[in-house]
Amino acid sequence: MDAVAAIEEPTADRSLTGRLQAVLPYLATLTAVWVAYNVLVGIGFMFFLIPGFVFTTWWALVIPVVVLERTGVRRTFSRSRRLVTGKGLTVFWTLILAGVLSAVPALVVSAPALSLPVSPLTATVLAGAAAGAVTAPFVALCLVVLYADLRSRFAAPIADSWMHQYAAASDG
Repeated sequence: MDAVAAIEEPTADRSLTGRLQAVLPYLATLTAVWVAYNVLVGIGFMFFLIPGFVFTTWWALVIPVVVLERTGVRRTFSRSRRLVTGKGLTVFWTLILAGVLSAVPALVVSAPALSLPVSPLTATVLAGAAAGAVTAPFVALCLVVLYADLRSRFAAPIADSWMHQYAAASDG
């Protein structure tokens, strides 16, 4: 959301350095949340399929919660679950649809990549990176829109919660 605020704030630092500096305070939390998410969901899928899907649905919004609400690791998971409560099927099917739509470019890219004169592992990694570069923004947008929709049930619009903080920071 800082990027959105930067567009709306005429005095904001829009340079690459300025944007990277805006991300740095959250990088450790984002990394910890992402690792914890993958470990917990992986354990859920390893033991039984259903807990993996449940954990994926409950914690689908951990990244938007960290970035937009600036929460810590433990609070992030409970906040994501609280946002999803009552809308689990909507979140689940949104994730399924985003996953299917993200898989299409991966399949399209992987066939030609396997014919490259490199090892199959290298071709798979290259195809995955290319497909991920195309689909990651789409998935991120789906999650942010889903977050905004679910958050609107509990609070004021997102801009009301972060705009005053951003304006104060850019004034000083």
